[in-house]
Amino acid sequence: MPVSLTTPRRLMLLLLLAAPVGCGNSWEDHDWNPQGTVTFDGAPVGDILVCATQGGYSECGNTNYQGSFYIYVDDAIRHEAYEVCVWDMDGTSNGGSFESQCQTVDPYTPEPVVDFALEEVTP
Repeated sequence: MPVSLTTPRRLMLLLLLAAPVGCGNSWEDHDWNPQGTVTFDGAPVGDILVCATQGGYSECGNTNYQGSFYIYVDDAIRHEAYEVCVWDMDGTSNGGSFESQCQTVDPYTPEPVVDFALEEVTP
């Protein structure tokens, strides 16, 4: 016996066929938090201040003993370019006195990795 599709079933079938098929990789699924490593002559540098800044917005953290950082930022930061900057705030207690540096992260950069190779300040 043939099955007839009533109007509501046809509509349901059309909606199912017309529904977008997602790949599970939408913009909202990305991690927008900048992370990276700070080194000097290839060796990790701990206790360096790292900040992500955009206009009046700023989030900061410090590198760990392995020179790594991960900064939790508001997801809205991804819509425009922002800077990740490093500063040596403790003088020579982390192995030297280092120059500050900044790098720009482009808009919509998922999982941004920002690595820094520090230069020592010459007296």
